[in-house]
Amino acid sequence: MLDGMTIPNCAKGTARPTVNLNVRAEPGPQYAKLGMIPQGETVTVWAVVNGWAIVQTASGLTGWASRAYLAPVGALVA
Repeated sequence: MLDGMTIPNCAKGTARPTVNLNVRAEPGPQYAKLGMIPQGETVTVWAVVNGWAIVQTASGLTGWASRAYLAPVGALVA
């Protein structure tokens, strides 16, 4: 779960940040920063909601990142 949201057990796709990208606790720049994804690292995208993606890194960091800075690897299913 991510702040009361159940993450589906099937990925929506993968993506790579086009910049070093902050991962946040909630969908918005005003929310707490949980960590950072280095530019070019592949992440799993679980869902996209109002311009924000729920992402998970290979190390297990899970949170919200701005969809504007994620380049799909293949097709992202919204």
